[in-house]
Amino acid sequence: MTANSVGFRYLSESSDRLYRIYSIGHQTIRSETYSWNGLTREGGGLIFQYTLQGTGWLEVGGERHKVGRGRGFLVQVPGDHKYAFDAHEAGEWEFIWLRFEGPGIEELWREWMDKVGPVAEIAPQDQPIVLLHDLYRDVALRQTGDRFAMSLRIYEWMLSLLRLLAGKQGEPAGIPGPCRNAAAMMNKFFAKDLTLGQVAEQAGVSPGHLCAMFTRYYGVTPIEYIRNRRLEHGAKLLRQTELSVSRIAVLCGYDNASYFGKVFHKVLGMAPSAYRQLPPGEIEDAMRLLE
Repeated sequence: MTANSVGFRYLSESSDRLYRIYSIGHQTIRSETYSWNGLTREGGGLIFQYTLQGTGWLEVGGERHKVGRGRGFLVQVPGDHKYAFDAHEAGEWEFIWLRFEGPGIEELWREWMDKVGPVAEIAPQDQPIVLLHDLYRDVALRQTGDRFAMSLRIYEWMLSLLRLLAGKQGEPAGIPGPCRNAAAMMNKFFAKDLTLGQVAEQAGVSPGHLCAMFTRYYGVTPIEYIRNRRLEHGAKLLRQTELSVSRIAVLCGYDNASYFGKVFHKVLGMAPSAYRQLPPGEIEDAMRLLE
C-alpha cells in the first residue's frame, strides 16, 4: 500500500440516501505542524480517527483529552473541536482515519458522545477497527466497487460502531473472488493492452459471466474500470512528478497526450495541466474514482 491518504471524487450525482466517503488514510505524524480546527475546516461529515501508536490530543469545548494507543475519537465538521500532535507527549502519532457523510451521521455522533464521550477505548480486534483496516486495504488495492458498494461498506462500518456501543459484535462481508481476481489483474496491468479474455481467464470465469458479475459489484464494465485506474495513475504522476503530460499518457497506457487529455477532462472536468496546478490543500496523496 503506497498511498497514505486517499481522497474520493464521485463521477455522477450521488443520492442523498447513499453514504459518501471524503477520504481515508493511515499516517505517522512527527511534526507539531499537524493540527486541525473543526470550526475553520472546510466541508462536512464525520471524522473517525484511531491511534495505533504514540499520542495526540483532542480538545472539545475547551477540555483536552489524550488520544493514545487504542483510543479513538469521532467529531463533526464543522464542529467545536481541535486535534493535534504534541511532540512533548510522544515521538510520533500513528493513526488511521475515515471521513464520511450520509443520512443519520449526526445521530451516530450524538450516540457516541452520549455513550463514551469525546474519546473512547477501542481494542484493535474490535470490529470497527478491523473493518476500518479492511476498508483502507481495499481502497489501496482498488477493491471497493462502485459508489453503492462503498456506501454499503460505510454503513456496515457505522453499524459495527453501533454494535460496539451496544456491547455486540458482527462479521464483515466481501466481493466475490472472481471479481477480486479480475480487479487485481487490471490494477497491476492497466497500462498494457489487456483483453477481456485474458482478464476472464485470470478470474476463472467466461468473459460474458465476468462482465455481468463485475458490473454488478463494481458498477462499471472491465473497460471502464481500466480507464479509471489509468486516470488515477495519471493523476498521481501529475501530482508527484515533473514528467511531461505526453510521457505520463504513455505510462498510463494511452498512445498520445491528446487522447489522454480528452479522457481526463471528460471524467474529471479539467485538463491534466489544470489538475497539476491544484493547491496541495485541495487534493489528497492519491485519488480514487467512484462511479
